[in-house]
Amino acid sequence: MFDSIKSFISYWYFRYLLVTDLFMVEKWERAAFHIMVLFTVLILYVFNTTILLEAIKAFSGWINQKDLSRFEHEITFLPIRR
Repeated sequence: MFDSIKSFISYWYFRYLLVTDLFMVEKWERAAFHIMVLFTVLILYVFNTTILLEAIKAFSGWINQKDLSRFEHEITFLPIRR
C-alpha cells in the first residue's frame, strides 16, 4: 500500500518537474523556485482574504443600501398559480 502511494507521488512529482523544466536545474535552484512559488501563493491568499474580500463586502453593502433601497416600493411579487 505504501509503495503504491510512494510511486503515485513520485510519478506526479516527476511530471511536475518535467512540465516546469525543473529537472534540468540544480537542487538549490529547485528549492529557490519552490520557495518563490510558495511565497507567491501565500501573498495571493493573504491579498484575497484581507483586501479583496473586504472590498467585495463593502461594495455589496453599498449596492444593497444605496441602490436597492429606492426600488423597494417597486418590487412586487406575482401570485403563484397552481
